[in-house]
Amino acid sequence: MAGIDKRAVLESLDIGNGVAERERAVLKDFFLESSAWRKLRTGNADLVFGPKGSGKSTLFFNVIEHEYDLLEEGILIVSSENTAGESVFSAARQNPPENEEEYIAIWKLYILALIVDRCSKDGLNFREIKAVEQLLTQEGIYKKGRTISGFFSSVVEYVKSRLNFNTAEGEVEIDPATGIPKKLKGKFTFAEPSESGREKGLLPISDALMACSKFLLDERKSIWILVDRLDVIFANDKKAEALALRALFRVYGEMHAMPAIKLKIFLRDDIWRDITRESGFREASHLIKKVSISWEKIPLANLLIQRLVASENFRIFYRLPNDFLRSTNKNKMGLINSLFPRQMNLFGEGTERAFDWLIIHTRDGKDINTPRDLIELLNFAKDFEIDRLVMGERPYRAQNLLFNHEGLSKAGGQLSALKMEQTVFAEHPDMRQYIDAFFESIPRNFDIEKLCALWSCDEVKAKAVSAKLADIGFFKVTGRYRYLIPVLFTHYLGINPSKKKFDR
Repeated sequence: MAGIDKRAVLESLDIGNGVAERERAVLKDFFLESSAWRKLRTGNADLVFGPKGSGKSTLFFNVIEHEYDLLEEGILIVSSENTAGESVFSAARQNPPENEEEYIAIWKLYILALIVDRCSKDGLNFREIKAVEQLLTQEGIYKKGRTISGFFSSVVEYVKSRLNFNTAEGEVEIDPATGIPKKLKGKFTFAEPSESGREKGLLPISDALMACSKFLLDERKSIWILVDRLDVIFANDKKAEALALRALFRVYGEMHAMPAIKLKIFLRDDIWRDITRESGFREASHLIKKVSISWEKIPLANLLIQRLVASENFRIFYRLPNDFLRSTNKNKMGLINSLFPRQMNLFGEGTERAFDWLIIHTRDGKDINTPRDLIELLNFAKDFEIDRLVMGERPYRAQNLLFNHEGLSKAGGQLSALKMEQTVFAEHPDMRQYIDAFFESIPRNFDIEKLCALWSCDEVKAKAVSAKLADIGFFKVTGRYRYLIPVLFTHYLGINPSKKKFDR
């Protein structure tokens, strides 16, 4: 095709956006099936753990994309969170509950409101659902047409206004068919009431959830409540975050007795470790329907090649057959490596094949690679190459070469700064003073003695800080109290990770 050159190829590439929420429109086309997805889709996984940028939200959005397929299987999908904009859960941040019991009450009532709303929208106006809807409406929690943010805010206000969850006044008429009060002058209760309490109309919220589950089972239906973006609830309040999430997982555990109601929770694994490590979490051993997302070299390469081949200009320029994505991994890796310099120098320690260089430059101290970091680096490199050609520079002589060392090195620097500012410092501001001490450091390797001198502190303090830096992935542990700064962070610190060798 006339007119297709390397600039046209570069401009046609949609490598993607590192944030799944910003590329929802193309996620279906670029989605790479994984064992985590298969387990989630078939109902064999409820809990999806993974590092930031690993693709949890991608799985979340892909479940939503399959809503109609799931509906044919009798599965109703409900998102508990806004997929864009301000988090639904911001109401809890503005008026935080004081204890775990309050959070449990909030989660249960919110789930109940979501179930009632979805059933109402689908015309499932059966007796049990209508009875629960009436109760929620009487209590001011539910109103048709209200947004999910409105539901959550109403639930938080309701729970916060209840100083005693287990008292209510007034007599009530009980529906013998459902066991649920027809009219309730009192309140919901979140604990098992006494017999006299039930006679007065106290209704445990768990009973209302159980009634909904029974109805759905009788109708051969189930409902999946999708819970994502949990890391934004209390970004700077770890104590409140732990209370909210521990309560959520306790509610998840109770839901095992309600088989028609499934919580599908997407959570960063570092947050999960935090809430289980501080004071223990005995229920953790019972959370067996979980999967953890991890990315190795070949899946990352397939993710990249899938996005490259989506460009018609790319396919034509490189003369790729229509079924290239079904070719061998060897062929795919050969094409990827041909787009970059043959060898990339790294700290004078030898050379790496192109894709291995990319893997090393996007890997943290815990040996974790994520699609987000790979996508960000290559987008920076693509922009550099387009700008270079726009300014009149000549294309590289090597036939396949799209990227070169200079652009990749600058892109590595941009990714390094992005990672430090938007992740490490944003989430761990207390570590900044210790990290900044490494600026323009000559070595990348440190032992405790060197760290004590660098930070002007005693050994106890140095060990504590080093453990934290290793835990967040800034340090790679190489031995007993010995650490290495990964290449991912060296650019930001002014440590040149590669020799400047520009091949054309």
